Amino acid sequence: MAKSSIHIFILFLSVLLLYSCKTRKSPTSLKTKSAKFLLKKLNNQQLDAEWYSSKAKITYRDQQQGIKFSASIRMRKDSVIWMNVKKLGVEAARIQITKDSIYIINRLDKNYIISDFKYIEDRYSLPANFETLQNLLLGNPVIITADNKTADTKELNYILKANNDQIKNEYWLDGATFLLTQMSFDEQEQKRNLSVQQSGYEEIANLGNFPKERNILVESRETGNISMSIALSKIEINTAKSIKFKIPDHYERFQ
Repeated sequence: MAKSSIHIFILFLSVLLLYSCKTRKSPTSLKTKSAKFLLKKLNNQQLDAEWYSSKAKITYRDQQQGIKFSASIRMRKDSVIWMNVKKLGVEAARIQITKDSIYIINRLDKNYIISDFKYIEDRYSLPANFETLQNLLLGNPVIITADNKTADTKELNYILKANNDQIKNEYWLDGATFLLTQMSFDEQEQKRNLSVQQSGYEEIANLGNFPKERNILVESRETGNISMSIALSKIEINTAKSIKFKIPDHYERFQ
């Protein structure tokens, strides 16, 4: 009897180990899903955070230069985004973005900029507002238009497409997890495009999944190609942080 009990116990442990070691297999093909279904999946993965902070390693490239730098990022929902940008360990710039204004302190040249979101629109030839930047920071899907929705599959991803007279959106969702892996926004008439790839998802308890790796590409006639790779670490959600921003009296206003 004892021997039989031992055999049953070993069998029980084997089954537990078998199931605990199983991982979700990637599908070999995808069944078509409706656009309504995919939009619901997108909306369900919105990360709602009152506070956000992280460290970032960033590589920036445009037609003329490539730069690597680090940054500390802090955000309070619907209020302020703050960044302390360092190059070679020395603070190079401090940025504060509010609902209607952008403030940039240039430590290297001892000057500063105060502008509205037209500054980003003019410089990068893309529409911008606080809510969009906030969603990009949190890795949330940015829904510019939900008109004329269609659904497709490609390379084991689901694709949700939407467009109006001005812009075309695409959202790529992983075929196994439905997590957002890429989104793009194409202004065809102006020949402008923004694409954001997201990976390295990490589950945050009771909140959802957060992508720690980002690759951003901006293409336009005015700016050429601009790319930015971002690796995020030391992520904290809903932990209040101090936000200090003061323009030195001796700095000159630029622009």
